[in-house]
Amino acid sequence: MAAGFKVLLTRESDVFVDLGEQAARANRTGADLFINLHYNAAVEVDANGVETYCLTPAGATSTNGGSPTPRSPGHRQDNFNPLLAYQIHKALTGNCNFQDRGIRRAAFQVLREINMPGVADRVRFSLQSA
Repeated sequence: MAAGFKVLLTRESDVFVDLGEQAARANRTGADLFINLHYNAAVEVDANGVETYCLTPAGATSTNGGSPTPRSPGHRQDNFNPLLAYQIHKALTGNCNFQDRGIRRAAFQVLREINMPGVADRVRFSLQSA
């Protein structure tokens, strides 16, 4: 709040909230940005790092392949999604001690169904280094 941001959480405890519901909550509040943060802990040493996902453009395939992505509400923000991904990824990799795993494209449900620019960040860390 000190920087002028009002942050609304889609969940406030370790209780699963359906991905479609997360997007719907963001849409109902009229949020300006959607930032999905997900932390994974693993035993593998090489699991450390952060990767930032933005929505795959309509008709293109995601970073990990698959079928071309059909048009969805999230594509209305195609001009802003990569820019948001770049800025957030730069901040996370520059200010935290995480390996840079890159900016990627994916057709995640939470990114397809939002009406505002959005990203999904995945932070992975090794339990052996914790």
